[in-house]
Amino acid sequence: MGRSDLTMTLQGLDKHLKIACNMPEFKRGDRWQDLDIMNWTVVDKFQEPIQTDSASCGLFMLNCMEYWTGDILSDNFTQKDMKEFRQKLAVILLETELNKLKGSPIYYRADNEENVSDNEENVSDSDVEFLEDRKRKRQDSHDGAEDKSPLRNPIMAADPQDLVDELCHHIMSINDATSLE
Repeated sequence: MGRSDLTMTLQGLDKHLKIACNMPEFKRGDRWQDLDIMNWTVVDKFQEPIQTDSASCGLFMLNCMEYWTGDILSDNFTQKDMKEFRQKLAVILLETELNKLKGSPIYYRADNEENVSDNEENVSDSDVEFLEDRKRKRQDSHDGAEDKSPLRNPIMAADPQDLVDELCHHIMSINDATSLE
């Protein structure tokens, strides 16, 4: 391998996979024959870089995952496509049924108020009313006052152990023999 970025990525993946394999919850099963990533044959499918900035690598990764057939990309995309894809991804993440915060009000403006453009200077914090989950009550309050503290995001793992557990769970959920080879 002549590419240092690829080598470092594979070394990082190898390190995290070894950590996951040492976890008691990790059950290797029969599907994973070779977990020694550093000895895998690397076939470079791209002769020229398709990413030209230093900010959209995640978007390119998602596109590669979406369009990869196992041998080739089923669609071509370039750096110019990333601006539109970035917006599309935001809508996908917001609208998915897996979005547990979907429908939660970010801000509220009464129906009788005029719509004020965000770029106008006459918008102030007093023009926005933040709403909280009305079902949550303060634990230390005897009068049933609403808890104004932010909700903890249950989607994101909180510590490294949780991340390793999630990685183990994800690895064990892969059920495609061709991909695992």
